[in-house]
Amino acid sequence: MITMRKALLIIVAIISSNCAGQNKSVLELQQIEFKDILLTNKLVELTKSAPACFQTNEFYTLDFFQSSLTNDEYYLSIDVFINDSLIPNSVSYYTVINNITFFISSKVSSNIYRVLPIGKKFVFKQNDIPYYVGGDYHFLIWKTLSGSYHVLFRTCSE
Repeated sequence: MITMRKALLIIVAIISSNCAGQNKSVLELQQIEFKDILLTNKLVELTKSAPACFQTNEFYTLDFFQSSLTNDEYYLSIDVFINDSLIPNSVSYYTVINNITFFISSKVSSNIYRVLPIGKKFVFKQNDIPYYVGGDYHFLIWKTLSGSYHVLFRTCSE
């Protein structure tokens, strides 16, 4: 027979494990590769030319914005990944370029990438949420009609 004390310990253990689980967010993402080698090369170039802006233990987001002028032209922004409640619903993919992990939205046109048969689970604890006090981190890249990529805006501050 379970004593009252043992019953309370079991209840406390169950409640504690549930609370600990709520302080985590889990992203189960599928790996992709970009079809456009020029885009991959531009991202490799950026990560190599601005090593202070990209840390291998951090995560970054790639946001694609379609131009209203043409289907072949778009903008791409790169920002530090900030874990919040909206992220799990908007991110489906990841890619690793030059040992840097980038998260990509599920809303990106599938003609930009190929889905690889590799999936990965990313677990973020509540205390892993980054807080950047000193400024913004941004890259804005423009893919022109000719297929080249130009960095329009580049800033990296701490």
